[in-house]
Amino acid sequence: MRFHKFQALGNDFLIVREAELRAVTDDVGAFAQRICDRHFGAGADGLEVLLDQPRASEADFEIRLFNADGGETPISGNGTRCVAAYLYLIEGREAPSVAIATGAGAKQLQLIERDGGRCVFEMEMGVPRLRSEEIPVVLLAPMERVIRQPLEVAGQIVEFTSVSMGNPHCSIFIDDFDALDWRPLGALLERHSAFPERTNVEFVRVINRQKIEVRFWERGVGETLASGTGSCGAALAAMLNDLTERRVTVSTAAGALIVEWRTDGTVVQTGEARAVYQGEWLEEFGIQSAEFGVVRHSQFGTSNTDSQTENSEPQTPNSELAYVPLAYFSNSAEAGMVREMLVNNGFRAILSGANFGALEPLPLPGGYSEIKLLVAKPDYMRAHQFYQAFFERQSPLEELEETGDE
Repeated sequence: MRFHKFQALGNDFLIVREAELRAVTDDVGAFAQRICDRHFGAGADGLEVLLDQPRASEADFEIRLFNADGGETPISGNGTRCVAAYLYLIEGREAPSVAIATGAGAKQLQLIERDGGRCVFEMEMGVPRLRSEEIPVVLLAPMERVIRQPLEVAGQIVEFTSVSMGNPHCSIFIDDFDALDWRPLGALLERHSAFPERTNVEFVRVINRQKIEVRFWERGVGETLASGTGSCGAALAAMLNDLTERRVTVSTAAGALIVEWRTDGTVVQTGEARAVYQGEWLEEFGIQSAEFGVVRHSQFGTSNTDSQTENSEPQTPNSELAYVPLAYFSNSAEAGMVREMLVNNGFRAILSGANFGALEPLPLPGGYSEIKLLVAKPDYMRAHQFYQAFFERQSPLEELEETGDE
């Protein structure tokens, strides 16, 4: 399956066509987790799926966005600009504008500049939602505008301003990014009970009435270098608090864009998007299963306790439990050690390739063959966390206890 990677101010997205994706998986959320993983996948903040046909009559194209955690979200301003750039740079669109339907409605993008692998667009982001129940945010009483409301977070009181750009935003004004440990605070605010659908969090430093600087904690992603809707949320928060004019430059860790709140209520954002690379997703090649990313017991065995050796035979399946890839190795001793570590901690794990199981591995550059470490699909998320903690030389059991997993 072919994919393209684009970035807008360091906010990066993988773009795939629906037909190609549908040929390999029906579980787009789980696939988004794998391909967006920066260690075991291509790496991105999100996966943009370009649908075969737009359902909205006013749109030329339609997209669905899945965050790196696998959750679907209505819109990313940067992600939508990346898709627009893909349409012009890769698929050869020539019209001066394009309308792209998102989960937050159809957005009109005007091509302002094109230079090599870079495009600049003016994008209509729509009319923001300001009422508390529309954002949504839970307050003691509903409010028409949520401005500088107090909120208790981990024993401290913070003031936040909240809006929705099709997704919820919580903005905190600060004077110095270095004086505040804002990342842990962003993680706590994202999942605070005041935000029933979770929230994106922006930390905003006002430079003057024409410029602000922002740091971003995105719902379902974590820290990002920039955010299109987050930049709008931060700019609107500054405007609602009368700290800036209605047109501001938003400076991010990766560059700047312009946000304007027009008198008709529409928010317009101007920013760039750039092509990074195209690739072919190969992870599942050689796995003979109709379900993408799945290996059945009948191919690789079911043992949960006995160490599986290079010459072990596939065992008779006890169930139709599916296995999915967790990691790859070129060294059988290391692969066996990691598998044994997982099995000893209660995970169902097997090896394939390089004489493991029934299938032949893909040859890799240099002439060696890869060994796949696979885990039972229900164990994947916990096993992935355990595996990462192990190689970060932390206590995996302590990591799991902290998340409440048993």
